[in-house]
Amino acid sequence: MKDKVYVIAEIASAHEGDVELAWELYQLANKTGACAVKLQIFQRDCLLSKYHHMYDEFGKIEIKKQDWTALLAKAGGLTSDIIIEVFDESSLELSESSGVVTAYKIPTSNIGDKLFMKSVASTGKPIYLGVGGATMQEISSAVDYLKTIETGKLILMHGIQSFPTKLEDSQISLIHTLIDKYHLDVGYADHISAEETVLAVVLPAMAVAAGATVIEKHITIDRSKKGRDYFSSFEFLEFKSFVSKMGNMNVILGSQNNALLEAESVYRDLMKKQAVASKNLFVNDRVGFEDFEFKRTGIPGLSHEDISKIYGKKLKNNKNKDEPVILEDFHE
Repeated sequence: MKDKVYVIAEIASAHEGDVELAWELYQLANKTGACAVKLQIFQRDCLLSKYHHMYDEFGKIEIKKQDWTALLAKAGGLTSDIIIEVFDESSLELSESSGVVTAYKIPTSNIGDKLFMKSVASTGKPIYLGVGGATMQEISSAVDYLKTIETGKLILMHGIQSFPTKLEDSQISLIHTLIDKYHLDVGYADHISAEETVLAVVLPAMAVAAGATVIEKHITIDRSKKGRDYFSSFEFLEFKSFVSKMGNMNVILGSQNNALLEAESVYRDLMKKQAVASKNLFVNDRVGFEDFEFKRTGIPGLSHEDISKIYGKKLKNNKNKDEPVILEDFHE
């Protein structure tokens, strides 16, 4: 059986550029039971052209470096792992200097920047590489490059955000393709509408069934306020319930060996037809094919294959018609 699904609570831009709200969200996410809380740290002028239509908007949600430093210092005292999605060298330096970061995510926007990937890899920490919206050629180039330098564990993160992501854009089957092609752990960043209360759980469950070992979900305080990134965000109780459900996923999937579970053995004994005497049989009778029928007996017994191995052997004791027979009823 695989380890427990690693659930990441993604804060993204739900903090609205307010460091106090970011801290409130961080504490809330930490209490959900999520394995990790993820923050996005960027410098707007390193990320966006001044001609980008979202340039002014990103100025509203950019948190100052000193505020991030203070937040990370407090976050280090909580229990969840801390993952930082970094978009530039300055943000990486800020995050690494905190001494509390567990892992980094390289967003798809940086997948072609090998110098930046090298800087992130030089930390020695696990890397979550965003591959949503990237071509196979881009993914292969990035993975091949990261494999040539000493780095921590590499996990590919599939999934795109399209406010919210449509079902047909989820591409769950690509998870298996990525695992087969790159022989790496693959995670799924889920962005389906949180209002789809069933699918918002079923889709990540399908991702885990397809082989994903990591699930990333957005979190917000109050979705009804329709703040930034609210589309796919769970509120606290929803997220807590989600973590609990994901915790059972690998138990449900089970292992890939062929050994029968205890419940399967009990079911087998109750439901499978086992050998019974087709007529009254007596001590020292040599038995053959015609001496047995197969019916449900409710107890462990002998299958068709098992009984064929005792043809010609002698009975140790009498058997009434329809009475179950077991291996111990026969002489060697």
